[in-house]
Amino acid sequence: MKIGVVGHGTCGKDTVAELLARSGRLVLDKEYCSTSVVILDELLRMGAYPPDWSRNKVYEARRTDRKLWYEIGRGMCVFDPAYLVRQCLLKSDIVVGSRAVEEIAACREGRLLDLVIWVHRPGTPTDPTMKYGPEMADLVINNSGDLLDLERRVESLCGFISWR
Repeated sequence: MKIGVVGHGTCGKDTVAELLARSGRLVLDKEYCSTSVVILDELLRMGAYPPDWSRNKVYEARRTDRKLWYEIGRGMCVFDPAYLVRQCLLKSDIVVGSRAVEEIAACREGRLLDLVIWVHRPGTPTDPTMKYGPEMADLVINNSGDLLDLERRVESLCGFISWR
């Protein structure tokens, strides 16, 4: 089973991925489950940030440099719209952060992901680099409560998933 977790920035995607992995049925490589980490590696290779910046500092810059990160990610996907997802799937059963319509469409066409979950957190600002909405997902998890509420929602979802 391969699962994509998507949604606007800071809506709880990473937390949902970690909770899904608790099922014991999915491999979650915390570093390489995010498409942002694949982009990070490319930005570091390109020397896009000052050489004295740590890997973590460059990674945190994704929050303020969203447009740059999006553009680099799309450039990496010119020949294969699902490239970022494929790279994540080499190490993880859960992929976090797909942002482009063509990326999700290619994942569906290539049967790379069995399930796409949109994480919705009311009040989260709309992310201009997110090029689709919950209509592209198979289901939506509402992250409007506390962590315990989210844990219950993901645990309930795991009870309905047909594991293969």
